Amino acid sequence: MTYDRAHKVLSNKHFLQDGGLSATPVLRISEELELPPCVLAKEVKRYVSAAAVGGQ
Repeated sequence: MTYDRAHKVLSNKHFLQDGGLSATPVLRISEELELPPCVLAKEVKRYVSAAAVGGQ
């Protein structure tokens, strides 16, 4: 499975719940921050860093 496909599945809370899994803490954090769905902490950091310097 490629990264893009894995990310698409792991970043979709409904797919996870349908499979009997819970959303990851990082996914919940990205939702709370109103960011696009994130699976990895480095994705959240990237969005936050960009926002801090005015990139987003």
